[in-house]
Amino acid sequence: MFKRWEAWVGIVIGILAIVGSVFGAFNFLNTRFAEEEKVEQIRFSVDEVGKRLDFKIVKDKFQAVQERMWSLEDRHGGKELKDADTSTKEEYRNLQVQQDDLRSELKGEL
Repeated sequence: MFKRWEAWVGIVIGILAIVGSVFGAFNFLNTRFAEEEKVEQIRFSVDEVGKRLDFKIVKDKFQAVQERMWSLEDRHGGKELKDADTSTKEEYRNLQVQQDDLRSELKGEL
């Protein structure tokens, strides 16, 4: 009778060891490799961050152009640039074109 009891305990311990090993292996593989939903969430968040970064870069360029235009206006008497030479007026016109391009790019990204 004592041998029978030892056999059953050995069988139960063996089954528990096998179940524990299978569960541990499944858990290891599940945490080691990403699931498809998680990959899609990460991909979406990376795309969103990329879009926000692009928007921020364009916005910063727009602000830099605007500040340069304001400094030219302050230095040369308003938007007409009354006392400016031709190179300054040409630079101001180029800045206006850049500003229009950046403005349309910002509106397209919103």
